Amino acid sequence: MTTTETEQTLPPRPRRPRVLRTLEVRTITQVTPRVTRITLTGPGLTGFASRAPAEHVKVFLPRPGETDIPQTVPSPDGPIFPPDLPRPLSRTYTPRQFRPDALELDVDVVRHGDGPGSTWAASAKPGDSVVIVGPGGGYHRPAEVSRLVIAGDETSLPAISIVLATLPASVRADLFIEIEDRDEEQPLESAAQVTLNWLHREGAAPGGLIDAAIRSATLSDGDGQVWVACEAQAMRRIRAYLLHERGLAPSAIYTRGYWQIGVANHPDHDYGEDVS
Repeated sequence: MTTTETEQTLPPRPRRPRVLRTLEVRTITQVTPRVTRITLTGPGLTGFASRAPAEHVKVFLPRPGETDIPQTVPSPDGPIFPPDLPRPLSRTYTPRQFRPDALELDVDVVRHGDGPGSTWAASAKPGDSVVIVGPGGGYHRPAEVSRLVIAGDETSLPAISIVLATLPASVRADLFIEIEDRDEEQPLESAAQVTLNWLHREGAAPGGLIDAAIRSATLSDGDGQVWVACEAQAMRRIRAYLLHERGLAPSAIYTRGYWQIGVANHPDHDYGEDVS
């Protein structure tokens, strides 16, 4: 894509200030056997606002062997963690829903393995304190895209649900969502023309069913885009296939590696751009 002279003169989008928000757990809901929804609330959500679907927040969690995270302390730039204490762990999640009138934020956590996120979801209780920062990032659908192929796993369901909710009736979306089994299916709503395919993994390697589905999908040129968010290694295989075998332009591919097998602290911003 050629950058026009007008585009070159546009000022950069201002970055939102990084605000640490201290909240508390209001309720805990078991959405499916593997997905726990933690509803956070508190005055700290005042001013929390979304600018794009599929944004993310960082949730700070206790370090191994600890039960609480450090309380924030004031600074000239706003709340910070005490500089003389180890920084708490963090995990990145897509907010499932924000209700500004009630100051409530839903975060869905996939419970698998013994990582910090799963541990938090298993042990959290109403009244617990938690600190978040965000939102940031997000997906911006190009105006010319009227056909989407969307693929992901359990970890991307919050993002997929929000993207779907923002699509107009004029857009066609073919979905391929890999989950463990039928019990993990969730209702999804959209005004778009949606074809939904649940792919039941049932013990198979993560990402394999998504890879196969993308290879057999009908992909549009010009007005189409492929949106993929799943396990990082599977995402890279899919991205390489779309670029090198299907000949799609990078602008027609949106990829995110939300997690990686065997990696406890996978990077938050894994877009697969090393595959080109």
